[in-house]
Amino acid sequence: MIGRKLNGRQIWTELIDHHDYLVTYDSIRHYMRYTRSRQRRHEQNR
Repeated sequence: MIGRKLNGRQIWTELIDHHDYLVTYDSIRHYMRYTRSRQRRHEQNR
């Protein structure tokens, strides 16, 4: 979902509505910050 450039609210909504996954919005925000920071570091090291 991050690869599709969805924002946190869109990811959270899709997880709840389409996948019946119960997660807090704050958990999604934390995961996005962690994943995107790792992705940026990886791209800088190329």
